[in-house]
Amino acid sequence: MGFKRVIGSVFIALLLVGLFVGCGKADTDSSDQSSTRQVSSQHSQTGEPTFDVPDGWEIAEDMSTEGKTYYVQEGYASGRQPDNFSVEYGTNRYDAADHEAFRDAIVQQLGLQAAQRDATLESSGHSTDNRDVYYKFTLDYGEGVATQFYIVGEQKYCLVYATDFSGESVAADAALAVTKSFRW
Repeated sequence: MGFKRVIGSVFIALLLVGLFVGCGKADTDSSDQSSTRQVSSQHSQTGEPTFDVPDGWEIAEDMSTEGKTYYVQEGYASGRQPDNFSVEYGTNRYDAADHEAFRDAIVQQLGLQAAQRDATLESSGHSTDNRDVYYKFTLDYGEGVATQFYIVGEQKYCLVYATDFSGESVAADAALAVTKSFRW
């Protein structure tokens, strides 16, 4: 793939994100009435963030690491790639008010990844139930879909990363529930 095509893809991705991001607009879809349980995370740099994990999901101990907790559907058959999502935290140099610069840095990185793997990239901006800004990025690779939710904090972020191998969006739906309920 030529350098011009990669740069062109990145430029188009940045343009699309700029056009479609609805920052500060609360996402008010309350149609999901499924049961959840609140989880207090152990990975935060300051305080203990909390979020709700939908019923039917459990921690995948065999996939999880010190800094990243994976969740799979209860009773998944090991030996196959399960639909899953993970939760991890990180720091960055961006203030919460400068969330658009943080978004632009992510778009640049994901745009390059999408161009290298001939994937499609979609993005949008929303607010959690706690009014924190989050960005949703969806990469469709053909053989699976990765959905990333970046919740923006004060020089920190939470990444909720869903991978759906089944062709359904069960992990992405669960990750969205985690993201919307997230509290620093």
